[in-house]
Amino acid sequence: METITKKDLVEVVKDELATTHEEAKNAVEVVLTEIKNALKDGKSVTIHGFGTFVVKDRAERTGFNPITKERIIIPACKSVQFKPSGQLKDDVNHK
Repeated sequence: METITKKDLVEVVKDELATTHEEAKNAVEVVLTEIKNALKDGKSVTIHGFGTFVVKDRAERTGFNPITKERIIIPACKSVQFKPSGQLKDDVNHK
């Protein structure tokens, strides 16, 4: 499976907008920073035709160390989840 990196996204933005590398890098960085800041503030981020990023609370739970079999407490934390839009699902499935 091939992976697209932030560097690849910058190159696409640079080519599509016929702009400089630095301007494209700043544009990508601004978008990613705004998504991250919204999630840190507990907001969801919806991008029409793409999907929604949401923050979910994960409760404290009991786990175990697979080597020693000792029971451990896994503390509560927050998790970011992504729900793709119907349009994205269709695009991925070539519909």
